[in-house]
Amino acid sequence: MPRRQLDHALPILDRGQDIPRHEDPALTAFLQRHIDEVLSKDPTPPPCHHCGSHQVVLRYRGRPPNGIPYFNCRHCGKGFNRRTGTALQSFLRCDKLEAFLPLLSQQRSFANASERLGVSHRMLSRWVRVFRQWLLRLDPSGEWEAKVKLGMRPELPALECPRCGNREHFFRLGFVDGRHQGKRMFQCKACRRCVSEPDEHFRMRIASRAGATEK
Repeated sequence: MPRRQLDHALPILDRGQDIPRHEDPALTAFLQRHIDEVLSKDPTPPPCHHCGSHQVVLRYRGRPPNGIPYFNCRHCGKGFNRRTGTALQSFLRCDKLEAFLPLLSQQRSFANASERLGVSHRMLSRWVRVFRQWLLRLDPSGEWEAKVKLGMRPELPALECPRCGNREHFFRLGFVDGRHQGKRMFQCKACRRCVSEPDEHFRMRIASRAGATEK
């Protein structure tokens, strides 16, 4: 599965901050194409969502102005519409989609994004979960799902506290020189000793960021 590329230089607690984040327009466009298909009012029956049969008939067109057609499968007897099995099946805030989609590929906290969207942290977390699941159904390779960064935290590098030997439990504690482009600083949760980001991890992170900028 493709690896999600997250930037350690971006702060984890970013509520109320306006640090630039970068959208992946390819992911936004990919989702928008599929959303347009899902919300289509075209009465032409698609293959059955449940069994894949083409023995599908239009049951009703849906109530205007926002209703979408509903279909029945003559093969398996089940009904469905184009939302069935997608992230929009129970998504009741389509008025938020335009603002939500660009945020999916941005490395922001749920607190920051929920503040921008005017929705609860819990609701936003659910949206991200169902969209990630939908992306994996649309593309089982995981390439598109790996572009989702909203609410994600970078994994800690391989660290070891020189005082107590702890290798697992650390706080993120800003940057060694106070600049967002420099090395990350971590603090041992056990003894509070500060540990700087390993040189090799820092070099790889900078190289990865430079490569992403060139694309």
